[in-house]
Amino acid sequence: MRQIVCFIVFILLLCGFDKKPQGVYVNFKNSSREDFKSLHVKISGKDYFFNEVRSGKLTKPIKVEKTYRYCFAEAITQKDTVILQPFDFVGETLFTSGKLTMEFYIFPEEGQERTLRVR
Repeated sequence: MRQIVCFIVFILLLCGFDKKPQGVYVNFKNSSREDFKSLHVKISGKDYFFNEVRSGKLTKPIKVEKTYRYCFAEAITQKDTVILQPFDFVGETLFTSGKLTMEFYIFPEEGQERTLRVR
């Protein structure tokens, strides 16, 4: 009987501890002056697609296992297609939990060689 009571108390103690949620909730903000007809991002080898991301607006969040503050992104605008092709930075923080917003903008706003950038 005593063993059963100890076992039940042990189980109740284990159930009482909250586990830290794993994963990062990431959403993307269009910080450019133009609407994105579509936005394609790639995080950890997985592709995510969003349609009609208006200027100043956020996408719905996605949950990923881990990410940095940057990723591959391709935005199609009324004028053209702009791409962010990141390269790895030494010492960059790897996020494994929490929330993160990546803000995309187009640089320069006018001209031939426009690119997508993140902040």
